[in-house]
Amino acid sequence: MLKHVQNSLKAKLLLVLAVILALSFTVLSLFIVNVQKSGLESMKADVSSKLDMTAKGTRATFTRMEDSASQSLEGMITKAVTDLSEQTINALTEEEKNLKAGMETLIKSSADTLANLLKKTTLTFLIEENHTELRKYSRSASSSDAVVYVMFLDKEGQPLPGYVDTVDDRIFGYLEKRPTEDELLVVLEESRNDREVIVHEQPVEYFGELRGTIVVCISNTAVNEQIKMLSARFADIRTQNSANIETTLNSESALVLDTIKNDLKTVLKENEASFTGTDTLLNSSIASVTSRTTILIAAVGTLCCIGTLILVGIFLGIMFIKPVIRISEGLKDIAQGEGDLTMRLDIRSQDEVGELGKWFNTFITRIHDIIKDLAVSAGQLNLSSETLTSLSSRMTDAAASSSEKAGKVTRSSIDVSGAMNLAAESMDEASSNIQMVASATEEMTATIGEISKNAEQARSITQNAVNHVQTASDRVEDLGSAAKEIEKVVESITDISEQVNLLSLNATIEAARAGEAGKGFAVVANEIKTLAQQTAASTQEIKTRVTGIQSSTGATIDAISSISGVVNDVNGIVSSIATAVEEQSATTKEISSNVGQVSTAIEDANGNVNQSSLSISDISQEIEEVTKTSGDILDLSASVDKNARELSTLSGQQNNVVGKFKI
Repeated sequence: MLKHVQNSLKAKLLLVLAVILALSFTVLSLFIVNVQKSGLESMKADVSSKLDMTAKGTRATFTRMEDSASQSLEGMITKAVTDLSEQTINALTEEEKNLKAGMETLIKSSADTLANLLKKTTLTFLIEENHTELRKYSRSASSSDAVVYVMFLDKEGQPLPGYVDTVDDRIFGYLEKRPTEDELLVVLEESRNDREVIVHEQPVEYFGELRGTIVVCISNTAVNEQIKMLSARFADIRTQNSANIETTLNSESALVLDTIKNDLKTVLKENEASFTGTDTLLNSSIASVTSRTTILIAAVGTLCCIGTLILVGIFLGIMFIKPVIRISEGLKDIAQGEGDLTMRLDIRSQDEVGELGKWFNTFITRIHDIIKDLAVSAGQLNLSSETLTSLSSRMTDAAASSSEKAGKVTRSSIDVSGAMNLAAESMDEASSNIQMVASATEEMTATIGEISKNAEQARSITQNAVNHVQTASDRVEDLGSAAKEIEKVVESITDISEQVNLLSLNATIEAARAGEAGKGFAVVANEIKTLAQQTAASTQEIKTRVTGIQSSTGATIDAISSISGVVNDVNGIVSSIATAVEEQSATTKEISSNVGQVSTAIEDANGNVNQSSLSISDISQEIEEVTKTSGDILDLSASVDKNARELSTLSGQQNNVVGKFKI
């Protein structure tokens, strides 16, 4: 292998070029890897800083959300307690009025029922004016504690003889006001003006003719006492209801607030874990990218070096080595053959090597002419051997001078050959560098395309992040809607509670009474049961709405998690863009370097061409000297021709020498 390199010009050139390429690619690879690693580290520091800022901002936002939720719940509780208390007070006050009116209506209904019953049983006695029987019924009906008296009036509205309990405190009070007047008339008139009793008058007709009037007076003292007791109970209920509402809302709001706080803490922990994972992922990504880049650069550099060496070897063989080999073989044939001066080198190129062959052919042509002249002068040498003897020394000197000039021509030719070699190397190197410029330009175009693609993808991901933020906002609005629904359900429960209280009071009153009025208890009890079921349904509705609030909170957390995922995607796209920019920068530097090398190579080629021109000029001058020397030889040959006879022997020898050349 070493011997082949020493004996092959092509192998020497390729070996030097391989070393240069290896060093160039090694330095370039180290530079690219260091620049890329520095960029990735800077990007990592930037991303870590942004993540820290995001974490701090998220933590502050969650703290504000927690405080805002706490304040909103406290305000909602205060407003709800105030509103519900006011509504309860108004409802109970209105209920108290309705209850009083209802009790009065119930008393009137009872009085009407009693009057109708007496109408049916005493109609005959009233028509017959049987005062004894009427008095009996009046006494019997007045035996109830609630009935003050029962009185029968005639057609003119005057009291018929009857019964009143004068021992009764109320009747006794009536009689004390007008002690001298008719007792029945005084009791009737005074009771009509008394607000503590209800006087019900029932006309009695017989076949459309008025026969009298039945007057039933019922005391409402017991009812008023019951109403006062109920009012006191209502006051207790209002107080207890306000306390219960406040306690319930406080406990429920505390649960909701605790749930929100726990969820926010969970989100913060997950975010911190995500940030830590992101930092680990960035470290692994940097190591992976650096490793892949190193391997890629090594592989591409090796392939480029091998390809460059192969192409340079082919170009050297075609453009330089083969022409040199052809010239070498032509010279070998001339040197080792029979001295055939008619042979010429085959010139196929117009470069420095072709120029060398052209001038060598010119040199052989001149040698050919000289040999021909020598052949002509051989006959003339036979004319004057004496002159030839005297002039032989001069001819020897001229021949020596011709030999020296020919040596100079040879050295100039060698210089031309070296210059041509250098020019060929420079031109080959310029061609290689131009190819590298083209490759670098293609890589730069591909990199710019990749940057555009990554930028578009980053825009799509940013739009996706905006959509997720909008979703989170919608979920928070759902939370507010659920809170409003809770307020409506609480109002429904309040209405139902009012009805339950009303019906409970009615059932209590009906149960306290005896007789026909007690039959309505079953109906009232069924109504109470129905309203209780509605209350349970409203309570279930409250639970459903609270569940809706929790679901909305969970959806908000999911939306925030989606935002974190989108941020990670954006970071990945930014990394790709940074990598593409680094590749573009390295490619641009490579293009600049190659262009500089091309310029240098072209300048070297120009210098070598100039040097070749100078060498060729020297060759021309030396050939002129050879021409002058040949002129001297011709002059001497003229003198030798005069003495050809003396030089016959030498002429014969000269003919023998000339005969060795083919001219």
